[in-house]
Amino acid sequence: LFTAGSKSASLTVTVKRNKLSYGNYVLPLKMTQCSSPYFEINPNKQSCLFGISYVPDESKLHPVTLSRDMTAIHP
Repeated sequence: LFTAGSKSASLTVTVKRNKLSYGNYVLPLKMTQCSSPYFEINPNKQSCLFGISYVPDESKLHPVTLSRDMTAIHP
């Protein structure tokens, strides 16, 4: 909610990570409408990008044993 005279407001975004794979993600958010007739959406500033990094809990990771034959050095 915006209070009278404010030009910004806080936003909370919750990401359910249970379907994510390990890695980095970008979550684009775009404001398309507002219920207040006094709020104007600037088309040049209506989007923002949120970076999300997901590293699973160590207890959910499975160790992988590699032998010497499974590795290679590339120049």
